[in-house]
Amino acid sequence: MEDQSSILGHIVSITESRDIEILEISMLRTIFELVPCRKVYFFKTVEDGMDILSGASYGKKGFVPSCDISMFKEDSSLMESMVVAFNDHRATSVDNFEHPFTICPVDVLSKNVGFIALDLPDTTTQDLYVLESLIRIYQNFVSVLIDNQRDTLTGLLNRKIFEDSILKLRELRKRDKGDDGTIENERRGRKDSDRFWLGIFDIDNFKKINDTFGHVFGDEILILIGWLVKDVFRATDLKFRFGGEEFIVVVRAESAESAYSIFERFRKSVENYRFPQTGTITVSIGIVEITGEESTSVFVGSADKALYYAKNNGKNMTCIYSELVEKGLIDPGNIQKGEVMIFDE
Repeated sequence: MEDQSSILGHIVSITESRDIEILEISMLRTIFELVPCRKVYFFKTVEDGMDILSGASYGKKGFVPSCDISMFKEDSSLMESMVVAFNDHRATSVDNFEHPFTICPVDVLSKNVGFIALDLPDTTTQDLYVLESLIRIYQNFVSVLIDNQRDTLTGLLNRKIFEDSILKLRELRKRDKGDDGTIENERRGRKDSDRFWLGIFDIDNFKKINDTFGHVFGDEILILIGWLVKDVFRATDLKFRFGGEEFIVVVRAESAESAYSIFERFRKSVENYRFPQTGTITVSIGIVEITGEESTSVFVGSADKALYYAKNNGKNMTCIYSELVEKGLIDPGNIQKGEVMIFDE
């Protein structure tokens, strides 16, 4: 009865949060406490692929948000086991040249998003059943949360979680500038030069498209733009439908030039795509860097100013807010901290 109560308590801890990152920590902690092993890893991969994007772990010293992924990327036996686990949709054991691992795939909304790996496992058949059951609970709950965070028309993230997402990035930027030793450990998994950039864009002359072809066709255009957003930008980028024909994407890039190249690639992809009936459609884009100092509304307002400079100066352009300010082309004032930006939909 005590074991059953313990397991139920852990299940409650996994499902009591509505924040996916906190859910991940709860899942790793629960697995570590219930399934015998030295450490639990969660390696995230490209969607339905084997390329590892990032890794987190939980052990005796608690949760580590960023960990070394080179061992799994470079060891062929581990990669082969990942493929077996992915294809069989079940836990798979592998004897590494140093020590054994148990690997179990994580699927969300019927797509593989990564792997749970137990380092030095000492598991029984019952332990593996508990492991797979805990991962299924996590998968099901996260799938529901993600479904609620998606725009029903385009499948992109919706505006409801935009503020929380930007707040997390702002906190990350603040911590990157700090000198706390624990922050330094977390930062090792990222490039020190990494910065985040917010790009807001909308479809040029969209009202004319709606008036000419009707709102049903307008919705089809929005669906296709959403598809291009998912196709061109990286899996790790945050992609939102912000309202109406307005979209926001947040990318990681080491410089303004790199961020500009990323958004320019998308702008050109839209321009070169042949849409039904209308043929060519274009977008205008405004970009701003996310720092730890300003409020979300200030970032959005600044990017919005760059966007409307593009729209008022020929459209089908990508503009960076800081460069426009530096050249004296737009006024940096009139965006107050905490100000709520209202967009026409």
